[in-house]
Amino acid sequence: MLPPSPNYKLNIDGSYDPLTHKGGIGGVIRNHQGHWIFGYSKPLYNTTVLQAELLALLHGLQLATAKRLLPLTVESDSQINHIYREGNTVADALALYGKKLCLS
Repeated sequence: MLPPSPNYKLNIDGSYDPLTHKGGIGGVIRNHQGHWIFGYSKPLYNTTVLQAELLALLHGLQLATAKRLLPLTVESDSQINHIYREGNTVADALALYGKKLCLS
């Protein structure tokens, strides 16, 4: 599915071998017409499946931000559950506290 214009879309994935604990990350960013803008892949050593997925996301977000490919939609085959702020009050409070630390 294409993102709405003028958005970009980041598709990410992490790979993991439980026997060797080696893995890899990959991702691709496309524009609203589905055209390839750039892709990336990197090896990982001594990792887990969760680390691989999160590092794929982190690397993609860093690249998209550096290249100013925003706004950005992210897709992954990993399941991430949305929770409303009312059910996430502790993490929300910590994020607000962290924001204040940056301004001090």
